[in-house]
Amino acid sequence: MLQLFTHRNRVSANLLLLLLGGTIFGIFFFVTQFLQNILRMDAFAAGFAFVPWGVGIFAFSQLVKPLSDRFGVKPVLIAGALSTAIATIWLSRIADHSGYWTAVFGPMTLFGIGIGLQFALITRIALSDVPPRIAGATSGVLNVSQRLGASFGLAVLVAVFGSVVAGSGHNPADITHGYRVAFFVGIGYTVAALLLAVFGLTTAPKPAPRPAPDLAESPA
Repeated sequence: MLQLFTHRNRVSANLLLLLLGGTIFGIFFFVTQFLQNILRMDAFAAGFAFVPWGVGIFAFSQLVKPLSDRFGVKPVLIAGALSTAIATIWLSRIADHSGYWTAVFGPMTLFGIGIGLQFALITRIALSDVPPRIAGATSGVLNVSQRLGASFGLAVLVAVFGSVVAGSGHNPADITHGYRVAFFVGIGYTVAALLLAVFGLTTAPKPAPRPAPDLAESPA
C-alpha cells in the first residue's frame, strides 16, 4: 500500500488533481454567484454561460492523445495548467461593471481548454506502471484526491470571501470585491498546480508499446 505514496509521479498526479478539484469547484461557485448576483442572470442564462467551459473540455479532451503523442505528456499537461492559471488571473480582475463577454467568456473558454488537457493526462500518469494488485486502490485514492480538493478548496475560498464582505454594505461593488479576492486566492491553486506540473513530474510516461504480432507461419 505504501507504493501509492512513494512513486513520485503518482504522488504529483494526486496533488495535481487535488488542486484542480479545488480550482474547478471554487471557480464554478463564485462565477455562478457573479452571474446571478451582479449580472442579474436567471438560472437558465447563468447555466448557459458555462457552455464555453463544456465545449472547451469536450474539444480539447479529444486532442489530448494526438498532442501528447507529438509533444509528450508533460508539455501538454503544463499547457493545460498554464491555461487554468491564466483564466484565474483574468477572473481576479472582475468589477461590478464588468460584462459577460469581457470578464467571463474568455476565462471560461481557457478553463475548458485547461481542464480538457489535464484530466485525462493526470489519470494516465497516476495509473501508469501500477501493479495490478493495487490498481483499484490507486484509482480510489485519485478519486478521493479530487473530492478532497474540491471540498477543502471551496471551503477556503468561501471563508476568504466571507471575511472580506463581513461588515460591508453588501452593495455590488463590495460583493464583487469579495469575489475578486477569492479568485486571487484561487490563483495560488493554479500556480501551485503549474509549478507541480513543471517541477514535480519526472519524464511523463509514454504509451505502452503494442505487442508484436505472432509471426509464426500457419500450418500448410
